[in-house]
Amino acid sequence: GNIGIVLVMEQISNTQAAANNVGSQIIMLHKAIGANLKAISFPTQIFLTNKRGFPALPKSHQVIFTEALKRIGRTIRVLIEGPSLHDLSGAGQETLGATRCLAYLQYIRHMRQRPECKSALDSEEAALERPYLDSLQRPLQPLKDHLEFSMYETFEKDPVKY
Repeated sequence: GNIGIVLVMEQISNTQAAANNVGSQIIMLHKAIGANLKAISFPTQIFLTNKRGFPALPKSHQVIFTEALKRIGRTIRVLIEGPSLHDLSGAGQETLGATRCLAYLQYIRHMRQRPECKSALDSEEAALERPYLDSLQRPLQPLKDHLEFSMYETFEKDPVKY
């Protein structure tokens, strides 16, 4: 089926733990990508408050999220879970959204616009892949279809046949 993995980010209590944890979380991210990672979930309680009073991810979570965007790209979904924990009462109701979590979404969009993410997501390769992201393709049948010799050779070298 079309089952995927959702990676839930957790709060890290101090800076030393964050430094030690980033490496292990990057390894976990790579394993999740290999196991069909579909989404990353950010509980609202892991967001910090920036100088202007808006939500922002801790540096360790920014690194992991940036890596996920660069590796998976446009197909990854981002979930913001939980009630809004940032007092944005100075902003108008239309600025907050119905769930009062619009500021979190805007921050995630801001992360996507960073140069390191933008260069990966808006690369020439990504532009070529875009039309094929949401379409099914008929798989090649090496025993049924008449293929060129080089194509058979590729099938022979591939460790996963079917």
